[in-house]
Amino acid sequence: MSKTYLCVIGKILCITVLLSAFVILMPATAFSKVVSIDAQADVSVALNDNGTVFMWGDTRDGTFRSDEPVLVDITNITAASAGVFNALFLKDDGTVWAIGDNEYGQLGDGTRVDSSKAVQVQCLSEVVAISAGDCHNLALKRDGTVWAWGCNLFGQIGNDNVGHDELTPVQVPGLSGVKEISAGYMGSKAITGDGTVWAWGINEYGQIGDGTKEIRSLPVRISINNVSAIDTGEYGTSIALKSDGSVWTWGNNGQGQLGDPAEDTLSMMLPVSNLGSERLVPGKTGGLYNVTSVSAGARNSLAVKDDGTLWVWGENQEGRFGNGLKFGRDSIRPVIVPGLNNIVSVKAGASYMLALSDDGTVYGWGKNIFGAVGNGERSETVVKPLIVIKGTVDSQDSNTTELPVTEDKLSVDSNDGSSQSQPDLNLGLAGMAVFIVTVLLGIVILIRTRK
Repeated sequence: MSKTYLCVIGKILCITVLLSAFVILMPATAFSKVVSIDAQADVSVALNDNGTVFMWGDTRDGTFRSDEPVLVDITNITAASAGVFNALFLKDDGTVWAIGDNEYGQLGDGTRVDSSKAVQVQCLSEVVAISAGDCHNLALKRDGTVWAWGCNLFGQIGNDNVGHDELTPVQVPGLSGVKEISAGYMGSKAITGDGTVWAWGINEYGQIGDGTKEIRSLPVRISINNVSAIDTGEYGTSIALKSDGSVWTWGNNGQGQLGDPAEDTLSMMLPVSNLGSERLVPGKTGGLYNVTSVSAGARNSLAVKDDGTLWVWGENQEGRFGNGLKFGRDSIRPVIVPGLNNIVSVKAGASYMLALSDDGTVYGWGKNIFGAVGNGERSETVVKPLIVIKGTVDSQDSNTTELPVTEDKLSVDSNDGSSQSQPDLNLGLAGMAVFIVTVLLGIVILIRTRK
């Protein structure tokens, strides 16, 4: 074999070594896909399928502020939830971690000390779901019990001890067999396995749904069934999705966010300007069928249909309808958000929206003075959906996500060795194997060329 030929092979092997090293050192998130999103007030989170989490926005207490998605320095996450002043993370070992403001004990670590590092919530194990609220939080354990901690000013903890903050989680009495939880503004909701809904906390607009405006410091059952998902907006609007794909709303309706009760809403051509009053019990929102995801914002509501389209109704200010207008006409009729396809879920913050498509792309629009949209700046308003995290499709039709370019990371106060982002294990081992074999071949060729 000629030396020239061996030199060519040697160069090829050198390139292979470099590529192998790149694979070894490549962060796990380089081939991740966003699988869930959450938003509340001006805080946003996105969970990747490899157990990492992005966070952006502003907790307004100084513990976190970013105008674009940054990686939270914690791994093995299975769920992430955004609160008004903090965020929650559920790890695959069933433990819960929190970051942000702690004035009311919402970090659950037994103190009132704010933390820019994620700290472990005490007294919790075998948790399967989490939900962050205004200044309180909820956790669902594997046994179907619900646990709450933080502010209890309006009974949102649900333990009949109004006015007493809980610095560590306490069990919410009277609940069992729960499958879904939702913590909103000063209030809480739970769905049991049979689709019934329980609610407690503030009831200023009738958002509890029991026909009154009385504060409920213990869970009360609501007259609605077959519910599969539920959400509560910042200003007292509740929205529920039933298993048949229908949407039900109650509570505050100052800007028409409860929708039109007429079944043929979407087929009517005349404009509707009259906005309804509060509704103290759940009522069906007309014109919406085959819905798969819902969310309630501060003054508007959203729904995703099974065809991947996204619909919005209520207040049309600060670009919330995503139609290019900063200020438009409020509507009790759902209107489609233009330019979006293949949407699988939606989340509304205070005055901005996030949508997730089936390829892992995250879109954002609306009021952006606190950077909650995530486009890298603090503009007054984003009037059309823009890509916050871009999803792509590889040659085998599997979905991956192109990450935002940033070096910023949040820290996690952890002793389990997971405080630093780890390379993907499979990619790392494969890269190492290629690296070792290539080096050995290179040594052999080097020896041959010197003979």
